[in-house]
Amino acid sequence: MHLDYAGIQASDLQRSLKFYGRGLGLLEIRRGRTDTGGSWILLEDQVSRQRLALNWHPESARSGARRRDARLEHFTVRADDVEALTTRLRDAGAVPVLDPPETRADGSVVLQDPDGILIEVLPEPQRLVVPPAS
Repeated sequence: MHLDYAGIQASDLQRSLKFYGRGLGLLEIRRGRTDTGGSWILLEDQVSRQRLALNWHPESARSGARRRDARLEHFTVRADDVEALTTRLRDAGAVPVLDPPETRADGSVVLQDPDGILIEVLPEPQRLVVPPAS
């Protein structure tokens, strides 16, 4: 088993596509229409191959599982340079919601995308170098 993708509701697909392309470097790999008249765009990170689906549903379909307030709370990405990625996300339109990384104990920062979805940026974990067995 593996996680194929996570989906978020976007109020404006083109704005979200620009934001996630510019901010996180995600590339569009596929797009389509839903049976309710909505649209989706599947994005992928070219390093990890992780995927994010941007979904838009017309007002008439926004009930039950597709209700407008049913969105992802947050997702987390890791970066070698948290400050550089934070700057890139801010330049793409993200808004910081917590203290800057240098004041947080774990070195992380949390921002909001244009639809208010939280993006947590964590530093890459320190890699342990294990000496060869003698």
